[in-house]
Amino acid sequence: MKPGFLTCGLLLGLAVVLAASPGFAMPPGGNIGQDLLEEMKAVGWKPVAPGVLQRSLGDHKVETMALGPEGFAWMAEQLQDRLELLLDEYRVRPTANLRQAIRNQQRQIRTLREQIQTLPLEPADPAKSSCNETYLAVVNAYGTAPNPGVRADVNASFSKGCGYSGDTYAYAYATATLNGTTTTVAQTDPDSGANISSHATASVAGTTDCYSYAYALVNSSALGISHSMVEENFECQPPVGESYFAVTPCRVLDTRNTTILTNAQPRVVNIAGLCGIPSTAKAVAFNVAAVSPTGSGKFRLYPGDASTANPNALLSILTFAPATSPRANSGVIQLAANGAGTLGIYPEVAGSPGQAHLVLDVQGYFSKDASPAAGAVGPLGFQTVPPCRMAWPASPLVAGTATNFTAQGVCGVPAGAAVASLHLGVARPAYNGYISLYPSNIATPGTSTLNFTSGITMLRNGAWVKLSPATPDIAAYFGSTAGATASVHFDVNGYFKSDAPLKYNPITPCRAVQGVLLTTDTVRTFPIQGTCGVPVGAKAVFVRLQIANPTSSGDLTAYPSNLALSEVAVSTAKFDAGEPTLSMGTVVPLSTLANDLAVSPGEMTAGGTVALAVDVFGYFQ
Repeated sequence: MKPGFLTCGLLLGLAVVLAASPGFAMPPGGNIGQDLLEEMKAVGWKPVAPGVLQRSLGDHKVETMALGPEGFAWMAEQLQDRLELLLDEYRVRPTANLRQAIRNQQRQIRTLREQIQTLPLEPADPAKSSCNETYLAVVNAYGTAPNPGVRADVNASFSKGCGYSGDTYAYAYATATLNGTTTTVAQTDPDSGANISSHATASVAGTTDCYSYAYALVNSSALGISHSMVEENFECQPPVGESYFAVTPCRVLDTRNTTILTNAQPRVVNIAGLCGIPSTAKAVAFNVAAVSPTGSGKFRLYPGDASTANPNALLSILTFAPATSPRANSGVIQLAANGAGTLGIYPEVAGSPGQAHLVLDVQGYFSKDASPAAGAVGPLGFQTVPPCRMAWPASPLVAGTATNFTAQGVCGVPAGAAVASLHLGVARPAYNGYISLYPSNIATPGTSTLNFTSGITMLRNGAWVKLSPATPDIAAYFGSTAGATASVHFDVNGYFKSDAPLKYNPITPCRAVQGVLLTTDTVRTFPIQGTCGVPVGAKAVFVRLQIANPTSSGDLTAYPSNLALSEVAVSTAKFDAGEPTLSMGTVVPLSTLANDLAVSPGEMTAGGTVALAVDVFGYFQ
């Protein structure tokens, strides 16, 4: 890979254009004049936020220019998101490098926020000076060095002169990951005076499965301009993904038939050999439900050979409370790495006796097998489609009956698809009950896809539903009190098919977004590729969205950040006011931008807020 760099002259030229183009003025907030905006868009720049433009330079490089107070505030927000990821990593792996990186990151955020108070309403005009303001951002992300291995090498520098006053800053951040070993280095400007420079290098020796990330940031409060360059690289041998094999929905575990789970008492159960799951399965796709909990809590599911010495390192799959149970969520969890085919369950239930039942229904498994186990369909790849409302039946489902629907040939799901990736929603149910989705050519299985209680506004759950070869290909059975009805809808976001291109790569579950407070009708973006072991080039991720403490009922939409919110036809999750915690497992496509995942809450009262965390369990590539 060629080193990525931006020359001083090019950057100076851009500064001159920003400050001196005809018809351009820098009003408060760094808004960009329409004429200049059109000029910059013509050469690849795209406005991503007020006062912020971004463009891709190819070879995994992204350039960002932030102007004025709003642009600087946006830069600070991006660094704050990255700081949260560093803090999460430090909790698991407290190294000196990470500790110093956190300190440098905190210093950079403070500096940016302090500079906002001193920014001019209009940037200075370098064209009127007798010498040049020069910036230099050099970022190199290598996939074949050293020895071979992986290295991220960054230099950020700023030279100020010509009588300008005001703060300048240079910041360099490098991280390199190989086979689960990560080295992170962050450096702020070590010098003072006219020449500000920072350099950081992180490297790991090895041969395969490597990733590097290099980030350089320089800014000037005198000019009111902040400039960054990012390069991400995944050039070593990528991991070979897992194919999906769909099974007939099957109940693999129901503790109501064995022993109830008790707070902080882990249990390991066999999965391989049951419900058509072979010993070669690496991960299982399932629906999990909490039943009859005596207190609020969560279930953490993990590979059966993983340690529970630090339960907080095991991310939860499902949160629940007595008043809203039974409550279900979909997920994909790795089985024991030692080949035992086991799954661990760690219950956390408040109060005494602190107990809850767990029901686990499998939908399929991931494996590198070339042929399916008996009764399974595969190997299958995955393909995303734009989220689309597949069906909203005019007539509600009736308890004790099954209704058929069609997925193939609808919303981009092709004929011959073996599995549809869906969101199933129920609106304002007047009864407690459950809905089971399954292929229409089999008898109703003893499984559930969505469990709900009466009185909720709207509840959704994700599901990978095996399809009948002939249409209508999906059956929906409503289990409830005789005479009960339920209004449901189906949204599709992808499908599995023998010739679909994407394979799944399970990872150690990782929190990519930590407790961010979102405000209704605003859009936030976050970096997923390059974090948590998700490489650059990943097309989609399987995540758990954790939604907490909404101030009103509403919805949350998660989508690739290259789309405008208006282009996304359906929301991802629904929630009620005061919902303590709601889990939603789903596949979300990613964009190619540096911040590749976008989220937005809506349909809330004015000024409404909701807290969000995003846990990543694997990626499709």
